[in-house]
Amino acid sequence: MKLNKIGLAAFIVIAFFVLVMLFVVFLRFRNRCKIKIDGKNGVQESFFLDIGGMKQYVQIRGENVENPVMIFVHGGPASPMGYVSAYYQKELESALTIINYDQRGCGRTYYANGCDSECNIDLLVSDLDAIVEYAKKRFGKNKVIIAAHSWGTVIGSIYVQKNPQNVSCYVGISQITNLYKNKLNVARTALEKDEIKGTKDEKELSAVIERMEKVKNYDDMSISDLSRLVAISKKYLAGKGDYSVCQKDAQIYYEKITAPDKAFYWIENAGHSMFMDSPNRYCEVIKEILGKLKYSE
Repeated sequence: MKLNKIGLAAFIVIAFFVLVMLFVVFLRFRNRCKIKIDGKNGVQESFFLDIGGMKQYVQIRGENVENPVMIFVHGGPASPMGYVSAYYQKELESALTIINYDQRGCGRTYYANGCDSECNIDLLVSDLDAIVEYAKKRFGKNKVIIAAHSWGTVIGSIYVQKNPQNVSCYVGISQITNLYKNKLNVARTALEKDEIKGTKDEKELSAVIERMEKVKNYDDMSISDLSRLVAISKKYLAGKGDYSVCQKDAQIYYEKITAPDKAFYWIENAGHSMFMDSPNRYCEVIKEILGKLKYSE
């Protein structure tokens, strides 16, 4: 009798997992059908592009290859967005051909090459250049749009300054200006919130800020202090503001930029990854930028 009960329990567990797997397969199939791009002028591809002897994962989606090309430079480091891009970029695929890629050292690029590959900012900028040149040749474009998020803005803004001839527009999302100062100013913003007043977090965050303010060399900064600063700041700012990059710093940086045209967009009730928090508004902003770009051209 006992063996029969064990066998029945095992059968129920196995049956449950089989049902879960079938449900997951069904959901993936349904989602694939929902985001499928139809039409002979469209493109829906994912592949590995050989860049400097390294296989780098690239995803390309768009309903018309004649549309402008936008390359999305993800943040992190090591936070690729291609696998969730359908959530926030689907509305843009009728107006743009959008390229997402996994930077070296992360995502599918990491698994295709292993963890021993060299990585630094110069290499990451060079990788982006290779993808830009591929996109220009593949789609017959003279220029592309660069959209970069968080850590990706370091790569994107350096690339744009070095290669302005290749870029029709740069979109900096949660733009980093000075990583060290940005983190401190975010923490100071968190200390201004009513919710933190009188808590242990207020005392700890104040102490961390005081220690970090004394750091003269970036390499001497405590990783532990930085981690606690980010964790506490995120607790009081996530969903209400940017817990990683101080918006005030970005606005000051924006005011100093000299360009033929520029605009600063503020999306309410959105945090660091505003395209995930408010995808509809994100798409509206990109379309507005695209409209201005077409008009200027």
